Amino acid sequence: MKSNRTFRSAATIACLLGVATWAQSQSLKREHVRAETAQSIRNGDIIIAGEIGLTECEIRRERCGSRAEWSGVSRGQVKMEFVEAVRSGAIVDHGVLMLSAAELAPHRYPARLPVQGKTRQLVAEEFELAKRLGDAPTGSEDGLTPAQRMPARFAAVRAEHRLALKNLAAAQ
Repeated sequence: MKSNRTFRSAATIACLLGVATWAQSQSLKREHVRAETAQSIRNGDIIIAGEIGLTECEIRRERCGSRAEWSGVSRGQVKMEFVEAVRSGAIVDHGVLMLSAAELAPHRYPARLPVQGKTRQLVAEEFELAKRLGDAPTGSEDGLTPAQRMPARFAAVRAEHRLALKNLAAAQ
């Protein structure tokens, strides 16, 4: 009976020490978070614009003028790009739909030229190479390619392919 009381007392003391240590560590974390928040407020990095998610510096540029970042594009180039985007109807300004003007009224804007894609033969050749290297998807449930499932089986073919690519690059 006496040993049971001793055990309970020791367990109670250990729990109290653990709670005290936890509380102290939580207060340190809390103080750290408060300090970081205060620093973010001073820097203007706190999101203040509700749904649009802009920080104070993004809304009030004059407050954070010293942090301006240069993108390497001149003001004139930006204006020219904007004029071209308006002319081609690429500006997205139709609210929730997120459609560009050209998508809403294609008859008002010049037709876009189709982008030249790969030929059927080139796609077939790339697929054959992927199958040979073990990179072709098989539709398995785990999502792994054969080379990922059996790397030893495809190691020699992959090494041969790398060597061929090196030789081709060296020849050019």
